[in-house]
Amino acid sequence: MLFLAPLIWGASFAVTKGSLDAIGPNWLLSYRFILAALFMTVLVWKQIRGMDRQTLRGGILTGVELYLVQFFQTVGMLYTTAGKSESRRKTR
Repeated sequence: MLFLAPLIWGASFAVTKGSLDAIGPNWLLSYRFILAALFMTVLVWKQIRGMDRQTLRGGILTGVELYLVQFFQTVGMLYTTAGKSESRRKTR
């Protein structure tokens, strides 16, 4: 398991870079976030139904922050190679 997680994480840079050749960053992230939201909704439907307003607001804020971080990272990948973006993250 410890070998598989970094392998998938590292490969995601190459997949993202390849996907950006076909569609723009907003569309790519929209697809990713919609699929993830649908999948997670199925998994945790009971917890979502019992959620209070403050928790929902915090989740929305966290989601917006995550989207912005992913957006800027994905836009940055338009201007560099997948290998360079991966190696920069390892050194910090």
